[in-house]
Amino acid sequence: MSSAAPALPAAPSPWLLGRWTDVLLGYGLAYLLSVPLFFAIAQLGWAGAPWLTIALALVFSTPHYGATLLRVYERREDRRRYVVFALWATLALSALFVASLYHVVVGSLLLTAYLTWGPWHFSGQNYGLVLMALRRRGVPVDAGLKRLVYLTFVLSAGLAILALHMRAGSYSFSGQSYDASGTFGLLSLGIPRAVALPLVAGGVGAWLVCVGWAATRLVRSAPLRALAPAGLLLSMQALWYLPALTIGLFESAAGGFAFTAIWVATAHAVQYLWVTYYYARREGRTPSLARFYGRTWLAGGLLLLPIVVFAPGIAGGWVANGAGVVVLGVSVLNLHHFILDGAIWKLRDGRVARVLLRDQPVAPDPIGPARRGWLRPAGAALLALGAIPLALQAWEARLLWDISRKPAEATRISSAAADLAWLGRAPKGVWGKLGAEYERAGEPARALEAYRRELARDERPAPWIASRAAWLLIDRSEREPEALAEAERLARYLVRSLGSTKPDGLQTLATVHARAGRWQRALATAQAALRVARAQGDEPRVRVIEAEVARYRSALERS
Repeated sequence: MSSAAPALPAAPSPWLLGRWTDVLLGYGLAYLLSVPLFFAIAQLGWAGAPWLTIALALVFSTPHYGATLLRVYERREDRRRYVVFALWATLALSALFVASLYHVVVGSLLLTAYLTWGPWHFSGQNYGLVLMALRRRGVPVDAGLKRLVYLTFVLSAGLAILALHMRAGSYSFSGQSYDASGTFGLLSLGIPRAVALPLVAGGVGAWLVCVGWAATRLVRSAPLRALAPAGLLLSMQALWYLPALTIGLFESAAGGFAFTAIWVATAHAVQYLWVTYYYARREGRTPSLARFYGRTWLAGGLLLLPIVVFAPGIAGGWVANGAGVVVLGVSVLNLHHFILDGAIWKLRDGRVARVLLRDQPVAPDPIGPARRGWLRPAGAALLALGAIPLALQAWEARLLWDISRKPAEATRISSAAADLAWLGRAPKGVWGKLGAEYERAGEPARALEAYRRELARDERPAPWIASRAAWLLIDRSEREPEALAEAERLARYLVRSLGSTKPDGLQTLATVHARAGRWQRALATAQAALRVARAQGDEPRVRVIEAEVARYRSALERS
């Protein structure tokens, strides 16, 4: 009796969810195609679309956090396997969070760790996906080639971290962590340009050598069709960190790339949801994409609940510095996410390798009904809580959209601004924008009221808001003498803010002196404004100020 030859294991499918889904979402083609849109948004100005940040975080980043929570905490076996990270690391981060409320340096260290670790967290995911793409297509990857590919990702992440810690560097990876309170800040290494430039040149050169060497070896061993997904990932990796490097080298370019953090984080979150959904489906945890997305969305919302609660205004008198607590919460949330991800997604882990490299389904270990009788109701209740911050974020996004819509309408802006103030999330300048709309509508009293609200909530308001409020107060000074003193305070603030860069503050202060009958001061201040305008070569402004100087001199001679 002849014995049949043992069956060979089936070759893994090269795709996770299908060719175009994988290429567009997982391997980064959609991100590459979106680069022109990214530049268009950058040119429009970051402050013009805050609603887009919330929308992207709501749709992609929130469930990407939730996917990690479910992967680690849902099954008893995983909770036991990753107990060091799931329990003890979580408790340690919680203790550091509490310590940061009392020691600013600890909070700044957490923020710095989050910002510095971020580039490698994104790069590490791309590195794992490159290996997955090659292995599933049967491309041979020996230890030497693996180290070479790994080095390309280490170098690109290192260049981004270097950019972050240059003396002229910007928070290019901290778009979601800006601390408006100024309590916590990046503890930058402050690398001077004279040192940074040779490091950047050497790093870029080494990266190009490694990419070229790895590409040469791969092309010799596999057809280009099999290498295309890995090539897309390497291209996306380069485009992720080119803006960051540009910001670090040329500080003046920072404003144009302020959207980098959100764009990169969104691409990263989309990739993460793509691969974790596939993994959950192969493990038999979820029957459909809708169920997976809904559960991860609610779990991520639960994680964000404390951050939203402590946002300025929502916590009321519970905390003295809501903005600082939010920054701290975002830092700890991401550090927790980084730690858990580093523990659970290792391709050398047998369970992960069977699913991602060899495309073998792995059935989850059942949890006995006697041990989980209370688990599902409690989990459902906790997940329901996650809907609260998500609902608040959705409402905030709609309100910000109402404010940013054009043409602007004072009534719509007023209603949206009032709701945002109730949430404690009114963006900087919103009352100033409302005041400008009231001025255009011919309602100076309402405009002044709106400007005053902005001035009351911001110790350092935009100069144009202080200027408009000062001129409205000057107009009211004949019937309200006390308005002139308020106008003078704002005019002096403008002089301090603008200095010798613009004559506006000096002109405003000169007008205040003139209204108060202080002609000598009005003349001297207007002459100072005239010198600034002449130095700038602003001829129309020079002619206007010359007329004011003549008027003040004439009034002084008559007095």
